[in-house]
Amino acid sequence: SQNTVKTNVTPTVTNSQTVNTTSNNPLAPSLSVNISSASITTGQSALLKWNSVNANRCVLKYGPSEENISVNGTKTLAPSQTTTYQIWCVNDPGTGKDGPATERYVTLYVSALTLATPSISFYASQSTIGTVQNSVLNWSTSNANRCVLQYGSSEINVDATRGSLTVSPSQTTSYRLICTNDPGTGKDGPSAERTVSVAVAAPSCSLTTNKSSYNLGESIIFSWTSQNA
Repeated sequence: SQNTVKTNVTPTVTNSQTVNTTSNNPLAPSLSVNISSASITTGQSALLKWNSVNANRCVLKYGPSEENISVNGTKTLAPSQTTTYQIWCVNDPGTGKDGPATERYVTLYVSALTLATPSISFYASQSTIGTVQNSVLNWSTSNANRCVLQYGSSEINVDATRGSLTVSPSQTTSYRLICTNDPGTGKDGPSAERTVSVAVAAPSCSLTTNKSSYNLGESIIFSWTSQNA
């Protein structure tokens, strides 16, 4: 006969556990930077604008300067010379380790301001006067923002657009009008000048009568004229 042996086998169960792993690596920032004008002239300005995503800290660098800025924002730029600006943004994990960063560069070109040379109209109402008379100096200008009038040892500031001045010199005098288109930067701008002279003539007079000879008791009419008196 055939013996049959039954064996109870206890299955082995291995405990398993599912682990969800989440990456702690922060996302790299994206950054867009634009400027309202790529070139300006001295004294003008341009608007710098930036927007970032996944950044929590940004820095603006230019020349020797560095400043913290918001992650989105604008800044008005008015450099005196061509300048390159760097915006650097980081997604800082706050763990003491550097996070991923992104940077962008933009250059603002600055050209010197070309100023127009002033034009001047300058004249005297009378170029010759007597010792007790006067003359009126008149002037008008364009492309000027500062004028001075020089005569003898004197110098006075006068209106840079137009004006007049009554003068009564005791002797022949030259008047020099100097006008400047001042850029306001501390450097001299283009200038122009005009000179007029007012001559002072000695007075003269003439005396005449209506008769060259006359009888005793007869009336005589005297007439006279004068110049520069």
